[in-house]
Amino acid sequence: MPVKVKAQNIGNPSDRGKVESVIADHGRPARQDLLDGVPFDLQQLVPLIASEEQVDVNLILSVMRVENPAFDRFAVSGAGAVGLMQVKPATGIHYGAQDLTDPEQNIRAGARFLADLVRKYDNPVLVAAAYNAGEPRVDMSASIPLIPETADYVTKVVGLLTVGPRSGTERIAFGGAARSAYARGGSRKARKAASSMLVYSADVAERTQVSEIAGEMTGSGPVRIRKEQ
Repeated sequence: MPVKVKAQNIGNPSDRGKVESVIADHGRPARQDLLDGVPFDLQQLVPLIASEEQVDVNLILSVMRVENPAFDRFAVSGAGAVGLMQVKPATGIHYGAQDLTDPEQNIRAGARFLADLVRKYDNPVLVAAAYNAGEPRVDMSASIPLIPETADYVTKVVGLLTVGPRSGTERIAFGGAARSAYARGGSRKARKAASSMLVYSADVAERTQVSEIAGEMTGSGPVRIRKEQ
């Protein structure tokens, strides 16, 4: 049974301030449970890119583990997304990647995309939803699109972010610290969803290990491709 994620609408500013951001500090180290099973070269590469792009390393690792549990740099999805972070070619080009089968280029493009989503949505659940389903679908409702795959995807990513030393039911959200931490240029303000700030409860009582959450995505997932000569 997957981790359950449900939306709550918090309209009281004082209540919002009490909500802990689980990824407010992009400088914190990678969690060991998220590194376990990751190829050694990627264990070195992901924290480096996270530091350079000012993105929470655990967010990158959570997305990568759900997008590509086998850590296959040649994997491609039915939608054409490629590599470790399952980046679409157009997105890769936008963020400076020329070869999405190259781990460094792929992870950096995915990290830059995540950084932009964090600045835009200021909410980890909306960030995950937009990474999976696209920004337009999230913008239409300022919430998770009514797509089973996306709901499952968000459940996995949020579950990985909140599993580990935490247990029970927790609220997660991006707070002011997250906004400043992710503002790489400092000139762009984070844009919240059109509705009141969305806060989510992640019931992780039934899943306390990364291995119990990752790799449970529905559907066939990405398949391996051959790199053109």
